[in-house]
Amino acid sequence: MDGPVSSPVADRRLEVLAAARSAPHAFLRFEPGTLRCSLGTSLADLAVPVELAADARHIVRAAATEVALLLATHHKRLVPPDELDRLLLREEFGGLPQVEPTLSPGAGGPDLRAAAALCSAGHPALPGGLVTAWLGKGGKGRSLVGLWIELERRALEEARGAGGEETTLIVALGLAAELAGAEGAVREALPPTNAERYLRTAAMTALWVAGRTGLHRAFRDAGRAAGDLDLLRADAALSPAFLLGGRQAAAAGGGSTLYGCELLAGVPRADDLTARLAAGGDPAALQA
Repeated sequence: MDGPVSSPVADRRLEVLAAARSAPHAFLRFEPGTLRCSLGTSLADLAVPVELAADARHIVRAAATEVALLLATHHKRLVPPDELDRLLLREEFGGLPQVEPTLSPGAGGPDLRAAAALCSAGHPALPGGLVTAWLGKGGKGRSLVGLWIELERRALEEARGAGGEETTLIVALGLAAELAGAEGAVREALPPTNAERYLRTAAMTALWVAGRTGLHRAFRDAGRAAGDLDLLRADAALSPAFLLGGRQAAAAGGGSTLYGCELLAGVPRADDLTARLAAGGDPAALQA
């Protein structure tokens, strides 16, 4: 029997949207009175100054470079021989983790295996063996997950004594912006071929999964449920579509299947359905 294809990513985005629609003012804006430090004289020009430390930025960029190199060397049939030779001369190449030629996730804990499975479901260029190597011991994706866990853990602790400040959301916004900025490192590491967009989308998908894994692990370790409002707001900040360049960019031949299907052909009446959902339409009816 035919039926709708379920996507855990799309399902979660619907949960986030439902939470935002139920309390739009509380969900979508900061309250200046709760912020320990802010710029601007009114709500319209409110800005929260955030700076990520240099060592944290290095972790993000190193993870982005490594996953890009892993993709290019693993899918070497998509890379011209002269460009492949250039990649082999990079300093980072000698430290790449060993990739097992498997589609399913390799050995590791439940979080690692779940992340590898989500990557594989999110992009066909991300087999389980490659993602397990990147997220496993010795891979720089593991450090990226650890960065999210540590910073969000600190944010959760600080939020208890911060007078209601949305510390976890501020951290999520800062880290999500840094992930988006790491696209430059991905572009620099990937060879300029016809497959560059395809591999770049795969790399950005992997970065999103790593961030999501660390974010959810930090909240879980703190005893916070999946429906926790702070986690839902942080999930909203860590948008996969944002990292992929928006819906149009994600659909433009990048191969992303994060939302359950290849988007290149387009979704019939997508703009109309999106508008109806934003206006308060029933998610179940629109999904059907």
